[in-house]
Amino acid sequence: VYALGLILYEITTGNRFGRTGGDSVKHAARLEKAVLDLAEYESGAPGLTELFLKMVAFEPEDRPKARDVERALREI
Repeated sequence: VYALGLILYEITTGNRFGRTGGDSVKHAARLEKAVLDLAEYESGAPGLTELFLKMVAFEPEDRPKARDVERALREI
């Protein structure tokens, strides 16, 4: 789900997310930039940023199941 979230971000914005190396501080900084990048697409796809943030949560147990991602993407 995490990797799919990164792909979703990259194909939507055309930007690379970059590596965080398991560093929560670096991950949070990249997420801040990603949210700004996704903001311009949010009007055409409400809920996209929220879904992305859930998919790339730092802790794996905080990420949604693949079937829940599928449902959310269909709604978006």
